[in-house]
Amino acid sequence: MRRALVAITVLAGCTAPPREVARLDEPPPTPVARDGAWRLTWHGAPIGMAWEIERGERFTRRERVIVRRGDAVVVSELAIEIDRDAGGAPQVVTVTRWGDGPALAGRATATATGWDVVVDGEAATTLPPAVPFELAVRDAPRRAGFTGRVLLAGWGFAVAELSLTPPPAGDDTWLARLAVDDRVATARIRYDRDGGVHEVADGDGVVARATDRADIDRPIVAEPVEIVGGSAVPVDGAGPGPIAGVRFPDTGWEARFDPAPAGADGDRAAEIAALVRRVAAEVDDDLGATATTTGAALTASRGDCTTHALRFAALAARAGIDVKVVTGLRLDGDQLVRHRWNLAWTGTAWLPVDPTWAEAPATAVIALAVHGARAADLAAADATAFAGLGARAIALP
Repeated sequence: MRRALVAITVLAGCTAPPREVARLDEPPPTPVARDGAWRLTWHGAPIGMAWEIERGERFTRRERVIVRRGDAVVVSELAIEIDRDAGGAPQVVTVTRWGDGPALAGRATATATGWDVVVDGEAATTLPPAVPFELAVRDAPRRAGFTGRVLLAGWGFAVAELSLTPPPAGDDTWLARLAVDDRVATARIRYDRDGGVHEVADGDGVVARATDRADIDRPIVAEPVEIVGGSAVPVDGAGPGPIAGVRFPDTGWEARFDPAPAGADGDRAAEIAALVRRVAAEVDDDLGATATTTGAALTASRGDCTTHALRFAALAARAGIDVKVVTGLRLDGDQLVRHRWNLAWTGTAWLPVDPTWAEAPATAVIALAVHGARAADLAAADATAFAGLGARAIALP
């Protein structure tokens, strides 16, 4: 359950036009006191560490992930802090994310009706009452489970429905089911004899396993794993020329590419196409830099597909063009790579456009989730859109 049970922010692969990308320097770790530590792996490869601290009324969770995206080594750090009153009720939740490219910083303050949320680079918003996700997971064993709304700070603040159910007799694995709108992410959790989280495994190959607290001071990753190619779906039978679409044999899904999407000649199609080309020219392609808010994307000079899509969304909205963000797959040679692009309203139809590749319309893409441009929307799409996707695809003639 990416960005939730294991709040990793850099695992979504993203295709981009080939350009030289410099290796990023690794920032020094921040020394802290630790109460618990977990090693993070992705499909068995080490990618980072997580640790938790509880001092009085303050609970802190920290994560550090190191992976390779293309030629860039990406280091991402996350801190979630929860301040409670003397009775244990959460009062303030803050989230901070560091890494190459713009950081995420936000704060949620409890009110009588829910949470007031402020995230840098986004408009303030309010959310309904919800239990901070980290506390719900920690307290589940002594409460014999949890069912209800949770506040996901690691997602840039979102509210989702969590069902965390005890294992059946003879088993030791709890099932966590997180529902966001009409999409669901699942994970399996094992607790130790004292009720502490021993292991969390999500549906995307990420595992957090408890380790000795001193382990966090040892090197996290010897050689960062490359996650763009590792998360891609190979396409059997894809030749050098265009293909009509793909079939996913493990799921029964079939998707065909539309060479001429409706709306390409709408009232504002030319204006939209010009804006797509503008964003592609203004933002240098860099898989090592991700903007997670529209505000950050507007000031970015380089970035990945998310940065391009958010910048286009912000500029299109300013121009009075209805726009949405899309999370899904893009055909890149003989593989489908996780990608992000946009839909823009031409006045007659929704036109798919890809500001990373300067395409209007975009044709070799498969939409899995259509959503808004808030950090929470992006995280929810990443966590749920790829669930159940087959490990390979077959090209359709």
